Amino acid sequence: NEEEQQKKHEAEIRALQSQINPHFLVNSLNSIRFIAQVSRYEAIARMAEALIKILSCSFRSNVGFYTLNEELEVLDGFIYLMKIRYSDGFEIEYEIGENCGACMVPRLILQPIVENSIVHGFSGLEEELGLITVKARLEDTYLYVTVEITGDSPYTEEEIRRLLSNETAGNEDYVSIGVTNVNTRLVLNYGDECALKIRSEVGKYTETVLRMPAETKEGHI
Repeated sequence: NEEEQQKKHEAEIRALQSQINPHFLVNSLNSIRFIAQVSRYEAIARMAEALIKILSCSFRSNVGFYTLNEELEVLDGFIYLMKIRYSDGFEIEYEIGENCGACMVPRLILQPIVENSIVHGFSGLEEELGLITVKARLEDTYLYVTVEITGDSPYTEEEIRRLLSNETAGNEDYVSIGVTNVNTRLVLNYGDECALKIRSEVGKYTETVLRMPAETKEGHI
């Protein structure tokens, strides 16, 4: 029974991981289509390069984890595509603590959080630029990665509760599904103590915190 439960557990993680793949593809191809329509051909090569990097990671089904540095490299490609799609309407900053970059994280764990911030968090901004800050720090035996946005918060307390439950499973908003997916993968991989935390004040900020064991390829830090 224990072995069967373990296999079921691993299958659930693989299924959740694969769920993200078409979301990446659809959004990235939409961006390429948009930029092609306005005839900015010089940007297509860079966009394609960014997309290749994303998809290469996304389709590596035999690799469930990689370093935070590798995750941030893939995230940069996604950010490049989104900045074109949203006409440079936001900025992103990184504050990565010493030794954090070598920590192992589930692949594509940050993209859904950042995408949700862009799509929902900056919708109310007019002339003002949105700001995303990605932070990483080590505390005790854990790696904490925080995604902060300033500006219009997309969440009420009830929406946060739904987002971190399975109630979004039938929601057509794939971006929100992606956040639920991240939370579920964290819990399946590490247990309830690593569930996603979201703090938000409507109209001011949103802070999403991912907690994971601080482990490198060689073992615990």
